[in-house]
Amino acid sequence: MHHDLDAVGLGSLPEAVTLSQGRLEEGFDTLDQLCESIFLLARILNDEPERFAREYEPVVDQRNEEANEMDLLFQELAKLKKIGGISL
Repeated sequence: MHHDLDAVGLGSLPEAVTLSQGRLEEGFDTLDQLCESIFLLARILNDEPERFAREYEPVVDQRNEEANEMDLLFQELAKLKKIGGISL
């Protein structure tokens, strides 16, 4: 059976949930409390994804991300050379 739920917003989060940019902290005493908070957070992400992203998604420096990707590629190349999987 499908139940329609009222829309919820960021103001609906319980006090036990603390959000900051790129970080979520959840305090709980029981498994039921944890489940309720996670369910409510999922509903908020469904109802207000753009606002949530604006307020809490980390800002990623594209140049830094590309440099990290290159570092990973060079590390993988070094591993392949070491095991004889590639020759240049």
